[in-house]
Amino acid sequence: MEETWRPVYGFEDHYAVSDGGVIVRTRTQFNRAVWKVCSPSNFRGYRRLCLSDGVTRKNITVHKVVWESFNSPVPTGLQINHLNGVKSDNRLVNLEVCTAAENTHHSIAVLGAHLGSRNGASRLSEDDIRAIRMIYSAGKVSQQEIADRFDVTQITISRVIRRATWGHVA
Repeated sequence: MEETWRPVYGFEDHYAVSDGGVIVRTRTQFNRAVWKVCSPSNFRGYRRLCLSDGVTRKNITVHKVVWESFNSPVPTGLQINHLNGVKSDNRLVNLEVCTAAENTHHSIAVLGAHLGSRNGASRLSEDDIRAIRMIYSAGKVSQQEIADRFDVTQITISRVIRRATWGHVA
């Protein structure tokens, strides 16, 4: 099957991208024609590179370049999900736009990611979360004091209280 190529959104005169996730530089900043494959770096498992047209420079993930070049810009508040869970697999057929909640649900339900204390990196348990929320709701104790008691940072306590993390615990 042959790859389909499109100009890179926002850098149409200088880069092209394939539906297979390959990005090439098509013109230099001095407007010379080239066809040079770009070598993205690895950032937390995602492939990322810096695009430049001689005036503007932009660090961007490859999956975002692929999606936006073949579809449209990702709406504010949405993100791109890798359907097979492989962050470096940037083929168009492996990408979808979804909400953060849908992305998290997909990682747990479909890919088997561990949530809460089942995550090996977790320093708190579900019981700890309930206790933190109860202590805080009773008042009189600062987030920093709670953090010291549970040997975590104040920002961790803030996220637990706001349900930015551990939202699955009642």
